[in-house]
Amino acid sequence: MKSHFILLREQLAEKRDRSLLSRGKSDQTQVLEGSLWYLSKSDSLEKLKGKTFTLHSYDYDGVVLETEPANVDKLDDRDFHLLYALNNCKERFKLFLDKQWMSEAAQFRTGSYVYVVNVNELPERVPAKIRYVGELMSRTGTWFGVELSAPTMVEVPLTASSGATDTLHVLVTQECS
Repeated sequence: MKSHFILLREQLAEKRDRSLLSRGKSDQTQVLEGSLWYLSKSDSLEKLKGKTFTLHSYDYDGVVLETEPANVDKLDDRDFHLLYALNNCKERFKLFLDKQWMSEAAQFRTGSYVYVVNVNELPERVPAKIRYVGELMSRTGTWFGVELSAPTMVEVPLTASSGATDTLHVLVTQECS
């Protein structure tokens, strides 16, 4: 079982080239606070107190981080899955620091009433009912499927196979029951 961590401050990490011709070549790369990592060995943090240890990145391909325990925070599986669905490290870190949000989000179940906020195509705050909680195909983390409870106009960007783009305007009118 992997131990999951969130980075608490920006650091330099090592990007390892995995190609056969690279001969172990690596470069330094900046990694962001809020990025997610897992312990590369079965060592426990208790055995590593005060020492550096190696973490592997979920967010950066081929990147490993040598760090001290004070630079990361261990996540339980519930918190890891909530945060992993967010692909923006800055937003992820902001929500991680909001302990009330983390606690409330962990309590969401199918049937819970919520507000959808910070979605570009939606008005500022739209009431909704959670209809699905879980993983999605080809996506990891905990995802929430919601049914909007108020009629809402949504713009959906479309891309044709030719590469042309257009916008589809959809009126969502489903009511939560």
